Amino acid sequence: FRYMKNLDDGYFTGNFNYKHIFDTSGRELTVDLDYVKYSNVSDMTLNTDVYDNQGNTQGDELVLSGHLPADINIYSVKSDYTHPFNKGAKIEAGFKSSYVKNDNLVDYKRLASQDWITDGRSNHFIYDENVNAVYVNLNKQMKKWSFQAGLRMENTNTRGLQVTNDSTFRRQDRKSVA
Repeated sequence: FRYMKNLDDGYFTGNFNYKHIFDTSGRELTVDLDYVKYSNVSDMTLNTDVYDNQGNTQGDELVLSGHLPADINIYSVKSDYTHPFNKGAKIEAGFKSSYVKNDNLVDYKRLASQDWITDGRSNHFIYDENVNAVYVNLNKQMKKWSFQAGLRMENTNTRGLQVTNDSTFRRQDRKSVA
């Protein structure tokens, strides 16, 4: 088990690895669990002036104040199993599942006269992604030849929400590769 954290910089990572060797034949099981949390806040002020080719200012100065917090959470679990057979054959199988949640706020205020008003560049976006995959692979070694056959299936689910204009998208993808 390993973990790293730095609360001042806003991140945490944790990892758990397990490996079991069943016997001397090479049968083996591995399991990995991972978690990553990243949080960051950026506050900024942006002053913009436009000049002509003579160096004279054109129009009013644009002053933006930005508050940009971001939170990202990543979870994953993975497991693999290897089972050798006699005469050079081996089967491998496993799965992986991951989930990502991303929450980003871009909050800009524009100075208008003496008041700060919400600027049209502001946005709030929340994104979720879940990927699940399984595979099986068969290998056979015969003298100088090697044969391999396998199948992998993957399912991806994504969802995005643009809070600012209440717009949502969803997507589901399924893939199989042999």
